[in-house]
Amino acid sequence: MRMQPIELPRITVVSVSFKQSLDETIHTLESVKKLTYPNLEYIIIQKGEGFQYQEIFQAFKSRISSVIYGDDQGPYDAMNKALQVASGEWIWFMNM
Repeated sequence: MRMQPIELPRITVVSVSFKQSLDETIHTLESVKKLTYPNLEYIIIQKGEGFQYQEIFQAFKSRISSVIYGDDQGPYDAMNKALQVASGEWIWFMNM
């Protein structure tokens, strides 16, 4: 009997970023980078243009699935933006 490989469910991790320090942002990105789950999507919702964060996001691009820039009406609005693009069966909101 041949065993079929098990397809792991897709998990989406979302971080909503608004006025976090660069250190806090890097700390969060390093935490996500350490996750070993193979079917992981990571979405960042960045309020405003976030020009100062683009270089940091670029450094972690191998782990980041997408960064969505723009204004929102607060953290719950930003979370709802993430839900519209997330492809995971499970969604985990991780503070930045």
